[in-house]
Amino acid sequence: MEVVSDDVVTLVTAGGHRMACRCALHVSPDWIRAALRFGRVEAEASVSASGREATIWCLLPTAEQRKVTLEAVTLAAESRVSIVCGKSKLTLTKDGTIRMRGRDVATRGSQIARLQGGVVRVN
Repeated sequence: MEVVSDDVVTLVTAGGHRMACRCALHVSPDWIRAALRFGRVEAEASVSASGREATIWCLLPTAEQRKVTLEAVTLAAESRVSIVCGKSKLTLTKDGTIRMRGRDVATRGSQIARLQGGVVRVN
């Protein structure tokens, strides 16, 4: 497999045929790029009836590739993004509101920690 662009990944079939493929929405070309550093990435793809178009819809990473992390991740949504883990929650809304909730919330800056706003309320 080879990432040609953000839209196209070249897949090499079991028979050695090279095929340009689109990626399903949940298949990240950036992750594929990073995972290729640890060897070939196995995948499953669907080929159109004409044989001219193909889509990668499933990745089958090795144990080492499952540990691959990206340098940056962007989450985008039209109205709200929420990250939830147990009783912790971080929510960003389109109006610029950020809400963070948790049992114990700590912030730390190794050099400078700033809290700035039109009105800053403590308790």
